[in-house]
Amino acid sequence: MDYAKFAIIFWIIATVIVAIIGKKPILKQFGIPQNKISGIAWKGYLFCSMIIGAAISVGITFFLKSLS
Repeated sequence: MDYAKFAIIFWIIATVIVAIIGKKPILKQFGIPQNKISGIAWKGYLFCSMIIGAAISVGITFFLKSLS
């Protein structure tokens, strides 16, 4: 099994899931209205989602690699 490809694919999937589920709570946390999100706030939100998605994918990839 190619773990690098699995990690990248799972990172993309995890990022999308985190971005969809976490949009409302993160914007509420920082006090940004949902209908008035600026470019810098949008980039920061997506960056945070990518970091969380990467952490999840690395953890799951290492777990699967240790099982095999």
